[in-house]
Amino acid sequence: MLRGRFLGHVAILLGMVAGTLIAVPFGKVGPGPLTHASLFALPEPFAFGPRTWRPP
Repeated sequence: MLRGRFLGHVAILLGMVAGTLIAVPFGKVGPGPLTHASLFALPEPFAFGPRTWRPP
């Protein structure tokens, strides 16, 4: 049972890696945003604006 779950998770990871490797020659992957990212950052609360509450 553990083997099936492990293989399922590894299959997803391998699919993501394979998709990224296939996209590199087509220019769909670039390190642009990573070069400007900080090593550590705190999340910004309400980055998309304050929450609004509407009665049901």
